[in-house]
Amino acid sequence: MDASDVMGLLMLRFVMVAGGIALLAVAAFVLLLTLKRRGRLQDARRYAEPVVRYWAGRPGARGGEWKKAAARQALDHLDQAAGREGKTRDGR
Repeated sequence: MDASDVMGLLMLRFVMVAGGIALLAVAAFVLLLTLKRRGRLQDARRYAEPVVRYWAGRPGARGGEWKKAAARQALDHLDQAAGREGKTRDGR
């Protein structure tokens, strides 16, 4: 196995990982759009918030501060979205 074979395998691996991430992003977008059109986005927020809060508050979580920062951003977005809709986070 020479260098060009190794580079080909590494490129294939990169393309597969990038394609998987892109596919997940498209699936998440379609899911959010479907929930919004059916009026169930607030219910999804209500179910997702405790999970995100737990994930953001775990002591000694693997992955560092950037994961906690991403979870905090998601919670801030949930708070702002609930405020724009004139509702509290519990949907009332």
